[in-house]
Amino acid sequence: MREITIDTPQGIGDLIWVYRKLSLYYDKININVLVVGHNEVQERSRNFLSTLDMVGKVNFKKVTGKEYGRVASGFYKMEEIKNEYSVNAWLEKGIHIDDIDKFQVNWNINLKLGSLNISKEYVLLYVSGCNHNSTNYQMSSNMWADIVLSVCKKIDTYNCILIGAQYDEKKLVEINNIIKDKLNTNVISKASIQDTTKIISEAKYFISYQSGLCVIAEELNIPTLMIYFPENKNLINSWNRKENINRNLFCNHFFGEPVETIIESTKKHIDSFCGVCNVN
Repeated sequence: MREITIDTPQGIGDLIWVYRKLSLYYDKININVLVVGHNEVQERSRNFLSTLDMVGKVNFKKVTGKEYGRVASGFYKMEEIKNEYSVNAWLEKGIHIDDIDKFQVNWNINLKLGSLNISKEYVLLYVSGCNHNSTNYQMSSNMWADIVLSVCKKIDTYNCILIGAQYDEKKLVEINNIIKDKLNTNVISKASIQDTTKIISEAKYFISYQSGLCVIAEELNIPTLMIYFPENKNLINSWNRKENINRNLFCNHFFGEPVETIIESTKKHIDSFCGVCNVN
C-alpha cells in the first residue's frame, strides 16, 4: 500500500487542493491538520476529510502562527514531500494547480453527497458569520440581500436557501429577515457536511464569499458568484478546472466593489449559463 502522512493547513478548500494532488498517487493519506487554536470551523474540516476515499487517520496538530505560515507558504512539489505539503502559495501566486509539477491532478474526487432532499429549485447563499469576512470587510446584510433578490428575479426562482454551520446562523438570519417577505426562504445551519454538499449539488446558482464550499461547488459544476478577499486577487482561476475557466463557471468579484457592479455582472453571468439556469 502506498501510504503517506502529511502536515497541512486547515480549511476545506485547502484540504481539497492537497487531496487532488495526492490521491492519484497514494492509497492512504493520513493528515495532521495544522491549527494555531482549535475551534468549530476545524471540526467541520475534519468531518469533511472523513468523507474522502483515500483519507486515513486525521488529527489536529497545534503549531504557532509562524509555523503554520511557513507550511502554508511553502512551495512543495510532490517529489519533495516528506511530512509537510500544501499548494496554497503556488495558487496564491496565480500558478494553476495543474502546472505546479509533472504529477496529474485528480479532478474527480468522489465527493460524498448526503440524503437531504429539497424538492424545489433554489438559489443558494453562504455567508460566514465567524471570520474576517464580517469584520475587516464591509458587506452588509442588506448588500447580500440585494444580490440574492436580483439573482432570484433573474433566474425566476423565488426560493432561496441560506446555508452555513451553526456559527454562521446569526448572519444568515439577519439576511433572511430582509428577504423572507419577498422570497420563499429556508435557513439551514445544522446540516452535516455531506448534506451541505448535497444542497450545493442541486442549487440553480450559488452565491458565496471565498470559501471551501465554493471549491465543492466547482467540483459539482454549479454556476457561482464568488466574492474574494482582495489580497487573493491572483487566486482567481488558479485552483479550478481549466475547462471550467473556459466556460466561465465562476463570476468573480472582490469585497469593496460596488454592489451594483456585482449585481449587473452576475446577471450577465447567469445569461451565459442559460442551459444550466432556468433563465427567462
